[in-house]
Amino acid sequence: MNNDPAEDLQLDGPPVGPWPPAPAAAAAAAAPPPRARRDTPASPDSDSAVVTLPSDDPEAFDHALGEGTTHLPADRSQMVEFITSPIPQFERIQCRIFRHRDGVGKFLPGYEVFLEHGHQQIFLMSARKKTANKGQGSCYAVYSERLQIAGPDNLLCKVRSNFLGTAFTVTAPVASPSATATAASDAVQQDLPTFLSAEAAEHRNDGGSGVRVGSWLQGKQKKDKSGSASSKERKWYEELAAVLYEPNILGFKGPRKMTILLPTMTMQGERVPIIPTSESETLLGRMKAGNDPRLLVLHNKTPQWNEETHSYVLNFNGRVTVASVKNFQVVHDNDIDYIVMQFGRAEETFSMDAQYPLTPLQALGICLSSFDAKLACE
Repeated sequence: MNNDPAEDLQLDGPPVGPWPPAPAAAAAAAAPPPRARRDTPASPDSDSAVVTLPSDDPEAFDHALGEGTTHLPADRSQMVEFITSPIPQFERIQCRIFRHRDGVGKFLPGYEVFLEHGHQQIFLMSARKKTANKGQGSCYAVYSERLQIAGPDNLLCKVRSNFLGTAFTVTAPVASPSATATAASDAVQQDLPTFLSAEAAEHRNDGGSGVRVGSWLQGKQKKDKSGSASSKERKWYEELAAVLYEPNILGFKGPRKMTILLPTMTMQGERVPIIPTSESETLLGRMKAGNDPRLLVLHNKTPQWNEETHSYVLNFNGRVTVASVKNFQVVHDNDIDYIVMQFGRAEETFSMDAQYPLTPLQALGICLSSFDAKLACE
């Protein structure tokens, strides 16, 4: 039974399938890759199959295995640092996401992410969709522990959306806007931010200013009944990412269009912290202002129409095997061949692959935005 409202109502446009293999290459292959297949039509999310989770082996990681993942934590004690730090340049991670539809009425699913390395699958983090207040958008909480023991003590970040599901922000709690964060942000003017090259950093897209989105300021002071500001301690958040989906109220058919906003990177490969104290300092606010050196703008790669399969396709290199509206690849406009991250369905699980400048936590936040239903998008 399909429990995804977005796919039931077909509001998210056509599915994006994997790239079909060339006939000559397929014939020459002595042994085809496991589960590799041509484009398939959109199929409902099946809950009938039993998914076997990988074991969480407590032994030391074997760094000599596998060809996909090249960036690994030194040991399990450094896992949180690994999750929250940018993937080094020329390194990559490949992950598997298991979805658990065990929430209330299956509308509050849980997710567990495992790093794939050879035959090993190493637990990284989990996420759970939370009950949203009436009239508000979706909210997901991401934890450093398994779902069974996840709680406020191991919260990593939250992913929130507006009511229509067209704008998402990924925020992590911090103590306060420190002098270090302010100094690092101001230093961007002297230390040219870089993505893939200095030239790419200088040439920035306006982030799709035609996309009408809603935004909010984290950590607003609440007012009491008398109208004065509450004495409750203000909460501060670092913005890790924002994801915008272009609305299509008129119903024109086509794949999803995404804009991903990230804090920029310094020449040393460190993320410039964005801890907004006003709405204009948020990632969305900076995009609207335009030409902000602290902002890195990415987009999803445009799928190509395949006449043979009559569907939109992308080359996922075997990592995605099922066509879905959720499938996407993220690129920079100056280098569409450099895949910053990709995400898609593979039978009963989902693949999540990422590289510089993302952190694994940012990558999961972007993926959660794709899982969520979107009422105003194709």
